Amino acid sequence: WIPECTFLWTGKHSPGFSLINRKLLLCSVTSPRIALAILAKQSAGFAFFIIILYWHTKTRRLGKANRTRYDCSKYFKISPDETLRIVQELYEKKMTTYPRTDARVLSTAVAKEIHKNIGGLRSYALATPFVKEVLEQGTYKNIVKTRYVNDKQITDHYAIIPTGQGLNNRAGLAPTAAKVYEVIVRRFLSIFYPPAVYQKFSLILQVKEESF
Repeated sequence: WIPECTFLWTGKHSPGFSLINRKLLLCSVTSPRIALAILAKQSAGFAFFIIILYWHTKTRRLGKANRTRYDCSKYFKISPDETLRIVQELYEKKMTTYPRTDARVLSTAVAKEIHKNIGGLRSYALATPFVKEVLEQGTYKNIVKTRYVNDKQITDHYAIIPTGQGLNNRAGLAPTAAKVYEVIVRRFLSIFYPPAVYQKFSLILQVKEESF
């Protein structure tokens, strides 16, 4: 929550409920509830309390076998066995890494060469603009220092990611297999972007001692 993004609208009780003053609340408080308490003491007549919350959500870690099966079952209504068969097919076509893995992170060695995986996706039309942005901004360069890389969490194989190769085999994929590949590519590229920011607005009207 960002206190500097909390606003207070105050005014007098009038037929049009006209807002006559707008003030930015600047205070080092730790929760919206505390902010509301402070605002209540500062205002007279009636007041609109507009609380704007910003939630920063980091991208989930990369997919492992079970996670990929869960996502594809949710998105495409296919069975876990069918998902595993498709991911195995993508692996055999050199399009993705080994599918039967329990890891959701990359190894340090792979992370240092990850630009090759990214660059290989330039010819994948759905990913082209995102690949270009990641490479131009260089957001992949410090990936080794993030939570997406951890050698200790890897037993035999790292997470499922696109290899950036075998794209000439895409034409021979069934529609569902093409969608599964897209899911893997999107999850992979998302780790090179900043956390998503969600806005949530809350409105509280206070008249004297009553809040609505």
